[in-house]
Amino acid sequence: SGHGIDFSATANAGNSASTGSELLDDYEEGTWTPTATTNAGNVASFTADTCLYTKIGRMVFVKASVRNIDTSGTTGSSTFRIGGFPFTIDTVDSMGSMTYDQITLQGSRTQINPDFDTAEFVRFVQSGGGASETGTDHNDLVSGASDIFFTGFYFSNQ
Repeated sequence: SGHGIDFSATANAGNSASTGSELLDDYEEGTWTPTATTNAGNVASFTADTCLYTKIGRMVFVKASVRNIDTSGTTGSSTFRIGGFPFTIDTVDSMGSMTYDQITLQGSRTQINPDFDTAEFVRFVQSGGGASETGTDHNDLVSGASDIFFTGFYFSNQ
């Protein structure tokens, strides 16, 4: 505790950047269990494959596979979100990438991206096509058939 690999021999932040720390004091790999959350009503359920994380310093990389999302009993217009991350989310709007199937894009929107939030969840933001951003809601999912596979990173204060 309080020790790590010190990179201060190369203290050169360059240009207008400043160096906050050159001590790598945390590295960890493991698995995590995603949980369904929503902004209102009942949550969906799903099957999760082995989900992985790697923490390097404050940066946390996550990978998740949620399949067969079941929206029966949920409120259709409620936003589908995933929580249960291995460390707290300390920054707003960390992003990632994803693939999906059996999800309907709203209006003229052309893509979906994961958007991490400090309220400890990731929502799946639909954007593009000149329309404003909106979260993927339960009405956009085909109950029992929709799948989401995503990777992303966020910063933690842990």
